[in-house]
Amino acid sequence: MVTRRHWGEVKKLLASDSEAGDNFGWSVAMSGDTAIVGARREDAGGSQAGAAYVLQRDEGSADNWGEVQKLTASDAEAEDLFGFSVAVSGDTVVVGARLAEAGDVRAGAAYVFGQPVLTPTPANTSTSTPTQAATPVPPTPAIGAAVSLP
Repeated sequence: MVTRRHWGEVKKLLASDSEAGDNFGWSVAMSGDTAIVGARREDAGGSQAGAAYVLQRDEGSADNWGEVQKLTASDAEAEDLFGFSVAVSGDTVVVGARLAEAGDVRAGAAYVFGQPVLTPTPANTSTSTPTQAATPVPPTPAIGAAVSLP
């Protein structure tokens, strides 16, 4: 006898700054308790520049999926479509921008994000907060339309 599983919705994920036409959910990737959601037409870096959102399980409360960071391209321009594709593996995220420019050509790009490794700080010492910066991968024709990590 085959036992059937019944799937139920656990949580509807939304961007904290969602607007009509952002395309939040265009691309989605998960690794463990981390989800990356692309919004290829989000307008923060210019009209349809795009963004990706990092959400984690248990953020805010048990079994809650909460937004922990919004990722954008360091060189965001209008119509880049950053977030067209996303991938996550461990502490590494790759976000594709299907129409990012390389010189005068919209060849596309992939941006790699890494989670900073924090080291313990001795007591009574001030530290600066690490910032997240995108590292553009040199473009080739159609790069950024799909990304993947092991």
